[in-house]
Amino acid sequence: MVNQTMAHTFSLLCASLLLGLACRPAQQGLFDDCVGAALTGEESKVGTPLLPQTKSIKNVLMLSIDTLRTDRVGRYGCDKLSPFLDGLLESGTVLDNHHSCSSWTLPSATCVLTGQSPIELGDFPRIRAGEKIPDIPEGTETLASILSDAGFRTMLLSANLYISEKSQLDFGYQKSMTKTKPAKAVLNSFVDEIDLLREEDKDTPWFAHVHLIDPHTPYSPPDSYLEGLNALPEIAWDLSS
Repeated sequence: MVNQTMAHTFSLLCASLLLGLACRPAQQGLFDDCVGAALTGEESKVGTPLLPQTKSIKNVLMLSIDTLRTDRVGRYGCDKLSPFLDGLLESGTVLDNHHSCSSWTLPSATCVLTGQSPIELGDFPRIRAGEKIPDIPEGTETLASILSDAGFRTMLLSANLYISEKSQLDFGYQKSMTKTKPAKAVLNSFVDEIDLLREEDKDTPWFAHVHLIDPHTPYSPPDSYLEGLNALPEIAWDLSS
């Protein structure tokens, strides 16, 4: 139901897949080893537009997935794990060499949604449990605020508090919701919200953004990855602060 509804309710998909390595196809299992290989996307020819013509685009759906490894997406590695995403990637414009602006959610999501790097927006200190999430500078333009000014109805449903009103990354979204639930529950709610948008006003375009966090679980590496760990030289810097 979710896939069918999404498939016919959007015209443009923006997917942010973090980590810039992909593995060779052939692996099938979720926990199978994948051999990393650097992506080598072809450069666009001079005069060739990067994005498709937008005359037929009415609505915009943005799907972002926290800490999703590219080698777990069929296009870049393990087959049959992401058939819905693979179908979207086959029919859309794909940026194979796109890299995240940071190694963690808040600055990387801020970069995606504002078009500015963490350096341009200032420091993003490490946040300890219980500490306040730092705000982005007041008045910073976001993708949502630009589309809202252009006449789009805008909506955000996020499973991560870093992408919410707590960081002001909800700026420009006329409706912002946080639901710290598994992807299935979040997507079901998201589809319901899209249906409401369509029922309320079928003629005004919308921008709907859903952010999922399911891959973001504690990482327990295989024992083979830990061999020789104690023999590594000590680092001269304190990385805990």
